[in-house]
Amino acid sequence: MSNYRDNGFQLGGTQNTQSPKDTEDTSHNTEHTEQSEKTNTNTELKSQDVTQKTLLVTGGAGFIGSHTTLELLLAGHNVIVVDNLCNSYKEALSRIAFLAFGKDDLECPEVKKRFLFYEVDLRDSGALETVFSKHSIQGVIHFAGLKSVRDSVSHPLHYFHNNVVGSLNLLHCMASHGITNIIFSSSASVYGVPEVVPIVENSRLCPISPYGETKIIIERLLYSLGRGEEASPPQEATFLASALSPEQVRRAGNSEKESQVDSQTMPRDENNAPESSPLPYFGEKQEGSLLSFGQEHPSLLLSGENQESASLLFSSGQEHSSLLFSSGTVKKEKKTWSVVILRYFNPMGAHPSGILGECPKYTKNANLMPILADVALGKLPELTVYSSGQSTSDNTPIRDYIHVMDLARGHVAAIHKFDTGQVHTYNLGIGKGCSVLDIVTTFKNVNKCDVPYQIGSPRKGDPPVLIAHTEKARAELSWSATRDIEEMCIDF
Repeated sequence: MSNYRDNGFQLGGTQNTQSPKDTEDTSHNTEHTEQSEKTNTNTELKSQDVTQKTLLVTGGAGFIGSHTTLELLLAGHNVIVVDNLCNSYKEALSRIAFLAFGKDDLECPEVKKRFLFYEVDLRDSGALETVFSKHSIQGVIHFAGLKSVRDSVSHPLHYFHNNVVGSLNLLHCMASHGITNIIFSSSASVYGVPEVVPIVENSRLCPISPYGETKIIIERLLYSLGRGEEASPPQEATFLASALSPEQVRRAGNSEKESQVDSQTMPRDENNAPESSPLPYFGEKQEGSLLSFGQEHPSLLLSGENQESASLLFSSGQEHSSLLFSSGTVKKEKKTWSVVILRYFNPMGAHPSGILGECPKYTKNANLMPILADVALGKLPELTVYSSGQSTSDNTPIRDYIHVMDLARGHVAAIHKFDTGQVHTYNLGIGKGCSVLDIVTTFKNVNKCDVPYQIGSPRKGDPPVLIAHTEKARAELSWSATRDIEEMCIDF
């Protein structure tokens, strides 16, 4: 049993405020030292045949982000993590440093040469701009965002504000610095209740939770960027005012020619916003950033007073959704965005060393494994297994569980799609379904423990079955999952 959640590296509480260098060396036992030596050897070998990039990873202290950050470092890349630590711990980054470099001090010069951390919320556009201004970044891997389906049903506005506004700020910052490579952490939740399983990437997108809706909005933004509106504006520039009428939004989406509006007829005046736009400025007000929702055509508008800055508009009408780009100055150099959207299914497991794993600050909306592990360790009295509400094999939801280390490898493989000038979308899963009760039974068997549980009512926003079709990722990324359910249950 490789137990991240009870392995002697204390997370949270007073330990979270203590510097890793103040921790006694006895916490690094022989097993951890051997793991570190193997890790350093792997770093030297892998860095010889990998083009080194400097990558910004948002949400890099979280569950999937932390494991991917480690794999990126082992593959020879430099990593800058941006995270607001709202549901993660800074110590996770110290553990990454230990596994990658044999040192858990983030201030160690050896570590800082290739691994940096900034505690920044993506909704703080000024702080984000500071990070981009300090470093030469070749690409972004975007994990940051709230992710609980159940919590999003209870607090939809919070999810839209955090996930969508944060992503808009990130894309705006990337555009202003000429960075056009991005991998986006999407989700199988965009499919909603699938018509056919396994689910292929071109299946109908119909999310049934606000969380899934936020992923769809960001995906559509990225698809629009990949089509070139943002990075390659037409020779006759399009100028956008701080707010558009429904008719102007309709015209902009239906005809590129019609969308070329003369700037003299549409002055940049935020005071002319429609009366139906109740939301205030977000981020730095002096940046001229406005989030507005119209009645006929809901829209998200991010615009800058400075004509040199990028302006992003995401509009959603009945027949179209588009992202329009405007810049006061037409640049001759055209650079098309390279976008990789990874829709992954149900990540589980942890690093096999037991040093790195899943440990959210708030277990109320946690994934299955942290709660399952805490019940097995006696920290919680019992596990609630929510019914699927439909006729699955045992009346509990069937999911495509994937080991987080396989998922991390998938992100590293996706970097090869940078600088292609295309949009790529992939499902990441193992291609097999497993019920929640199957996971509980497997966990009990491989770890020789008892897990008391009760059956709960179906949760709103939970599809009964989600299984990935993974052939496209195998063919185009040369990637496939290699770990099975038993390994996921051993590694926790």
